[in-house]
Amino acid sequence: MRRLLAVAALVLALATLASAQEQRWDFQLGGGVTLPAGSISQRFETGWHFTGGAGWRFGEHLGLRLDFTHTRERLVGTALPQAFIGGQHRVESLEVDARWTIDPTAAVPVELRAGPGLYRRRTEITSVSDDTPGPSVCDPWLQVCAEGPVSPDDILGSRSSTDPGFNVGAAVAIPIWRSLRVFIELRWRFVWGDTYGLPGEPSQRSTASYFPLSFGLRF
Repeated sequence: MRRLLAVAALVLALATLASAQEQRWDFQLGGGVTLPAGSISQRFETGWHFTGGAGWRFGEHLGLRLDFTHTRERLVGTALPQAFIGGQHRVESLEVDARWTIDPTAAVPVELRAGPGLYRRRTEITSVSDDTPGPSVCDPWLQVCAEGPVSPDDILGSRSSTDPGFNVGAAVAIPIWRSLRVFIELRWRFVWGDTYGLPGEPSQRSTASYFPLSFGLRF
């Protein structure tokens, strides 16, 4: 409780300081839900994330944002046809976006943003049950690819990759006190991935799409 009160006091102090001068920078802290889209929606459940970042405004309309986001999603148990699996998918994201405020004088300005990012994806398969031994398994989004006969030990484990991508989105920031605002933001995040394949079979790339919906404080 003391730490929470200290963070709240720091946010209020920074908001007071920023309101006393022309504010060209801002910070935000928040979290929300992450919705997997496309192929990964059959592998990962709706997850959660927390995010933090800083922004710089060059003029009334144009600015720049740097954000870090940590995301976690549970694995869908039936993602592999030959076994029931348990585990989680984690993504650490670092994104640099240009942001454009449509009407800076509006009571609730709408902000558009887009830019590149770097994404560290880690898939952890911690349990395998009801296994059917033998068939080969190759799922790019679960980062598993092994020729048969495949045992549970071939599926269990933690695998990761660092991949480039980009994001686009929109946000609103609702003033609540001085320069302190509540923000709501929705983005589409696209990540390129590695190529996986078994001998004699077509390869697939582990590209992925996510929709992070975030809420929090901007000051």
